[in-house]
Amino acid sequence: MEKKPAPDHRALLAHQRRHHADEHPLFPRRDWKLEHDNGDTSLSYWEWVERVRQETGNLRRYACQ
Repeated sequence: MEKKPAPDHRALLAHQRRHHADEHPLFPRRDWKLEHDNGDTSLSYWEWVERVRQETGNLRRYACQ
């Protein structure tokens, strides 16, 4: 089972939902959708973005893959 983002990140996620486009510029929805459709994640898109950010620790490293 995937770990949900920590509670202190919930405000950040809400802010992102309100103030950004429907997609994070470095984490395309198509990547999340692929993981979701394959059953690799059950997280919502924005929860997945936060998990990937936490796991990579470096946004640029993920974006350049």
